[in-house]
Amino acid sequence: MFTKRDFEKQMYLLEKMVETSNDIEIVTKTFESLEDFAKSSGLTKETKELQFLKCKFYYNSYQYTNALQVSSNALELYIEEKDDNKVARIYNILGACYHMLMLFDQALIYYTKAYDIVVEKNIIDKDKIKIEAIFNLILCYRKIYRSDMVLQYINIFKELNGENLYFQDFFHRVALVEANTYRDIKNYKKADELYKSLLQNGVDGIDGNTLFLIYDNYILLYIEQGQLTEALRYIEKAFQLKESVGNDYIPWIFLTKAKCLMALEKYSESLNVLKYGLTLAEGICTNEMIIEFQFALVQGNITVKDYDQALKYLQSVEKFMLDKQIKLRNNDLYSFYAEACCGVGEVTKGIEYISKVRKDYLSIHNLG
Repeated sequence: MFTKRDFEKQMYLLEKMVETSNDIEIVTKTFESLEDFAKSSGLTKETKELQFLKCKFYYNSYQYTNALQVSSNALELYIEEKDDNKVARIYNILGACYHMLMLFDQALIYYTKAYDIVVEKNIIDKDKIKIEAIFNLILCYRKIYRSDMVLQYINIFKELNGENLYFQDFFHRVALVEANTYRDIKNYKKADELYKSLLQNGVDGIDGNTLFLIYDNYILLYIEQGQLTEALRYIEKAFQLKESVGNDYIPWIFLTKAKCLMALEKYSESLNVLKYGLTLAEGICTNEMIIEFQFALVQGNITVKDYDQALKYLQSVEKFMLDKQIKLRNNDLYSFYAEACCGVGEVTKGIEYISKVRKDYLSIHNLG
């Protein structure tokens, strides 16, 4: 017979499984079993804790829509209970889900809520949640090309307690985003200094995932400056780390390699790398990553004037964006459609897509 002691043991194991297990079916069944017992036994506190764990589980297993639903339900429970610690943590999870679904405006709302609550309230894990919120805000603002806000929050991060162990965990990742941001705004000298500083001074203290990302982004700096030999050298360094990093990091290096091969006019090889990268991305189910690879394949096929193949990828990415209700990349979609349609001689259709990119200044709906 299942007892309260059994329940406590299973809860302990479930907390570990949520963070590390790849077996979604086993974790799901464990949740169902514990939820049934908690409800039938009137374990109110434990029922809420299960809801919180389920938020993390859905997020960690890339089930972002489910994570949003469960997180919203859990949020109501913890707001009612005035548990500011859990509320702040759920705000971060909600923000992260919207972030992964490419709904960046909504993500910013919840990241800001998480940041505000830790500034205003004296809660458990205050420093940890604050660091997470700031880092999330940094990443999200970079996605919408707000370099000013990225650098502003990086400065806020630098003012935090540097002795905090959790601060140290995020230090290199924030330094990497700072380097990337200077690359974004074409301050290549500053970006190069920051990448070199990370590699020269901190390799021993940098985790494999972050080191992999440093190489990947440093490669992009070399590609943007036309230094393709150096880019290829760092691509090889990054590939040597491939076995020791998380699966959700790996596809990006294939996109970077494809960019380098395209710049070297090795078109066929580049397209093959992109196809393989897309397969990896689809296995991870990250919306942004899938769209990036599909658009890269569209552009690659347009480059080699295979407009029919480009249109096939466009139809695929259009369906994907419609299914996921992603509108952020519509201008890219319409622009590529226009180019591909013109390439196959459908100029009228191409012009129709061009008109979708801009505002209709002569529409009567824009008057008054």
